[in-house]
Amino acid sequence: PNPEAQFSPILVADRLDGFNQAINPQEDFSSPDGRLFGAFSYNNLQDGVRWTAIWYFNQQVICLETLAWDGGTGGYGYTECEQDPWLPGRYEIQLFFADEWKGSANFEVLKQEEGTG
Repeated sequence: PNPEAQFSPILVADRLDGFNQAINPQEDFSSPDGRLFGAFSYNNLQDGVRWTAIWYFNQQVICLETLAWDGGTGGYGYTECEQDPWLPGRYEIQLFFADEWKGSANFEVLKQEEGTG
């Protein structure tokens, strides 16, 4: 892989726009429905190189994507994870291009008060 491959910080959101950019990214979620996205921009990537996104909760892998990169050299991309329900606590997303760590994001799902949401 290109040693100059770059990823922006990962933004976590429950929706993306038509260009794969996070809509209203957050670090805390009250009651996410089903799917969350980790959105990022990238530059100097090469198609065909393996990339991996790992989603953790309580140090356990809850979602894992490992694919050959097919997004071209630059633009906007995302990883996604679906849980039903998202349990309260801290989560982490780790992103790798080939075997090289390229970034992480942390977010929290907040505990719901009794009788709400």
